[in-house]
Amino acid sequence: MAEFVGAANIIEAPLDQGHLVLPGGRQPIGGDATGPAAIAMIRPETIAIVDAAAAPLSGTIDSVSFIGDRQRVVVSGASDKPLTVDAPNTIAARAGERVGLSIAPDAVRLLPPED
Repeated sequence: MAEFVGAANIIEAPLDQGHLVLPGGRQPIGGDATGPAAIAMIRPETIAIVDAAAAPLSGTIDSVSFIGDRQRVVVSGASDKPLTVDAPNTIAARAGERVGLSIAPDAVRLLPPED
């Protein structure tokens, strides 16, 4: 069994032509995943906050908390569950703000289906 250190976002979503189909948009995934749906893991530090208008995925900031040299931002509406994002302190993030999320396709790890 795999063990993960730290936080991880686990997302269950339909698959369509190499994309997770989410409430906040379409997230491209790496690899050649097939099937009607997938379970994916995305680490908080691999998600970047970007301009909502230019992003394939967007949501609304629920909360912002500072943890050392970065801030933990919780974004709802992008996925069926809120996503945790670890962002640099240089980004101005406020609760209630609409933001885009940028995730490299190879940062999306597909998990084996549960039996």
